[in-house]
Amino acid sequence: MLTTSENMNDVDVTLALYQLSSFLYQYYGKKKVIILLDEYDTPMQEAFVDGYWDQLVCFTRSLFNSTFKTTEVSVQSGACFWQADI
Repeated sequence: MLTTSENMNDVDVTLALYQLSSFLYQYYGKKKVIILLDEYDTPMQEAFVDGYWDQLVCFTRSLFNSTFKTTEVSVQSGACFWQADI
């Protein structure tokens, strides 16, 4: 896990996700890649409550624009609910 002093900057995160999607696209024979996003609501809620909403919006917009609009990637977002018997 990264500590505060080792946090990745926005460019590193965007580039890493872009490269991952490109590698998957190539690996699977240039077939469309589906990346599932989960738990994206938690950082959004924390950003709103803790006062860094504008920074998160800027980062998210940049991430989605540079990663998902420039590769053969489909982004799927949704929810899955289940009940565990305890």
